[in-house]
Amino acid sequence: REALQKSLDGLGTEMQSLQQQLTRVTGKAGAEKKISDLQSRIQDLQLKAAAAEDRLSLFSRTLSVELDRFHALKNADFRNAIARLVHEHARTQARLQDQWEGLIP
Repeated sequence: REALQKSLDGLGTEMQSLQQQLTRVTGKAGAEKKISDLQSRIQDLQLKAAAAEDRLSLFSRTLSVELDRFHALKNADFRNAIARLVHEHARTQARLQDQWEGLIP
């Protein structure tokens, strides 16, 4: 997730740099090719950024679902372990009760 976020941040920084370059060359004579190239690169970066945002969103949703499932399984395991412990404790107490009753006249 961090890598996706860093990638997205890098694309944003690069896009800002290209936007600044575009602003500097806009209106200058003979800069049409440079302007066209910058606009094309900005558009490519926007597409990459949109794809990176989609991947980050998908990753975040998947992570959330996986964590929810993990917590549900963990809680079920704890409930089962506690139920077994209580059951075993009750059996032990019953055996102890029987032994004490056998010792007391």
